[in-house]
Amino acid sequence: MKTPWSQNFLANRSVAERCVRALELDGKEPVLEIGPGRGVLTEILLDSSPALFAVEIDPRMVEFLREKFAGERRLTLLCSDFLDVPAADLPPGPGLKVIGNLPYAVVSPILQKLLAWPAWSAAVVMVQKEVGRRILSGPGSREYGILAISVRSRAKAEKVCDVNRGSFRPAPNVDSMVLRLTPLPRPVYEPEMEEKFFAAVRGSFAHRRKTIQNSLARHLEIPPERIRKAFTAAGLDPEARAETFSVEAFKRISEIL
Repeated sequence: MKTPWSQNFLANRSVAERCVRALELDGKEPVLEIGPGRGVLTEILLDSSPALFAVEIDPRMVEFLREKFAGERRLTLLCSDFLDVPAADLPPGPGLKVIGNLPYAVVSPILQKLLAWPAWSAAVVMVQKEVGRRILSGPGSREYGILAISVRSRAKAEKVCDVNRGSFRPAPNVDSMVLRLTPLPRPVYEPEMEEKFFAAVRGSFAHRRKTIQNSLARHLEIPPERIRKAFTAAGLDPEARAETFSVEAFKRISEIL
């Protein structure tokens, strides 16, 4: 079944079962499923959750799911783009758990919306393998960047498993990775510093080949001399590159600038 959104539907039930196990449901928590598609995950989730809220962008798939799960009162289906759904229309927390095979083209904005939303207690998401490596990367690696810092500043990310492209219909051109995210008790930065924290992160990576001092100076229009003095006072190296700094270091950078 072709769709306008070029969706790749999970067809491997054993992978779906592993994803649900990673969510560690106890039979009491409500679940939000992002992009149920043909319902492989949905079917398993309905055996493990008292209430399942699923958001599907494709109206034809919504009709397919309504027929497949006709009479299932535990399932609430919403035909919408998850990115357009107001937080007030999503299930309340704090015990809510989230699961989904995220569309490759919008993984980052979906993750950003999820990370900024305080209602969930755990999430299991399937993403492109390359994106998974970027999320799990640490300081000093080539993959480390804004996405990894954005996730690390608000959640703990763990790899569940790799998923080969043959587990989908139609098969995509890349392999996937399943991640489990657990929100931190509180973000690394203080609430009033969120905007400045991410401004510092974006500015630091705006020119990856430059030192962090020069990248910040150019992006934030701050004199390099001021940045150098601030970094030196904080015990940070202004001649290093952004990918060598930890999340905690970026917190300090945002505070001193």
